[in-house]
Amino acid sequence: MSSINYKKETNRTDTWFALVDCNNFYASCERIFSPSLEDKPIVVLSNNDGCIIARSKEAKSIGIEMGTPLYKAKRIIKNSNVQVFSSNYALYGDISRRIMSSLSEFSTSVEVYSIDEAFLDISKERKENLLEYGSEIRAKIKQWVGIPVSVGIGKTKTLAKLANELAKRVVTANGVYVIHKLENEKKSLRNIELEDVWGIGNRVGQNIRSMNIKTIFELMGLKQQEIMERFNVSIQRTIFELQGIRCIDLEHTPTRKKSICVSRSFKKQISCIKKLEEALTNYITNAAEKLRKNRLLATTIVIFLHTNPFRKSEPQHHESLTYHLHNASNDTRIFIRISFSLLKEIFRHKTQYHKVGIIFLDLISEDEYQQELFPKIDRNKSMKLMNTIDSLNNTMGRGTIIYASEGNKKIWRSRSSNKSDSYTTQWNELPIVKAY
Repeated sequence: MSSINYKKETNRTDTWFALVDCNNFYASCERIFSPSLEDKPIVVLSNNDGCIIARSKEAKSIGIEMGTPLYKAKRIIKNSNVQVFSSNYALYGDISRRIMSSLSEFSTSVEVYSIDEAFLDISKERKENLLEYGSEIRAKIKQWVGIPVSVGIGKTKTLAKLANELAKRVVTANGVYVIHKLENEKKSLRNIELEDVWGIGNRVGQNIRSMNIKTIFELMGLKQQEIMERFNVSIQRTIFELQGIRCIDLEHTPTRKKSICVSRSFKKQISCIKKLEEALTNYITNAAEKLRKNRLLATTIVIFLHTNPFRKSEPQHHESLTYHLHNASNDTRIFIRISFSLLKEIFRHKTQYHKVGIIFLDLISEDEYQQELFPKIDRNKSMKLMNTIDSLNNTMGRGTIIYASEGNKKIWRSRSSNKSDSYTTQWNELPIVKAY
């Protein structure tokens, strides 16, 4: 079995990582501009107001489960006066960007791990006052952005992740926890399972338990030779990191996306192909913007069309079509033209559709583009037009410029009856302060 260079890694221990994780992020975003929501139970719903995808601490404490359909939770929501919000991704994304930008004040090396998590290499910053430094990060993010965070600090990314879990669970930690040596943390870790360790999870955890290794301390107590003989490279790294040996570096360059998908369920079922084309135009526009933002090109397009699987009494139809482009592109106009042709092939008249979507596959970097000898579309003109449209929509607000095939009535919009304002991204929804 292959193994990592253990001797090389043992020389890389003079480091400190911090993992900053936003607490109940979506719910916390809703509280920023509505202070009256503090200490009240909050839930945030998925697209089309279908299921609960985020909960505040108070909502968790009264027994609301993640993924519960809204209609099943109506009684507890009413009885406990739970505040319900439709998802507001424009707001959440902008708040996330502000947090990540603020974290650069505390470290020159920041890895944005997810919308609400980031790793910081703080080896050069106040190494002798780690707890104080973590508390400062937590206080400043709350002051500057308004979001509560937990901060975990350790000699490796895995230990920082574990420390962050303890920062949330240990009441006396006040949101900040430092692991200097894992063997000194037996009391704090007594309720942390193997499966809770970053890089292990349920399936790997079960395999490890089958080897009669039941706890984190039993795992980290294994000898070097035994680790290399019994585990693959990925698990070896996790174990060595638990032992305080740095094996996983910060990723400063985001991993290239392998695919981009945009799809929504409709608030009302649609049987008109023109309305489906309007929805598809909107989804293609959003997906193509993501391509250009990441300087990517798509070489394959997939469109799909679904009826509602829960309406058993109605005719069911689930179908998709794939199209391989002769030349990779990120031009919205090309995608719309091709997708409309594909949609006509799979559309069935007198069928009530619940969802349509677009997937871009086989993505390549713009730098990998191979020019046609006799191009049908001038790529330079295409790029200038797309960049101009993106710039106007970014500056003046999404939807400032749309394609005519998107229409203006938009009956296909997802249901979002409890959506808060986009306080930071729409001029007409900026919060207003009144003096009396």
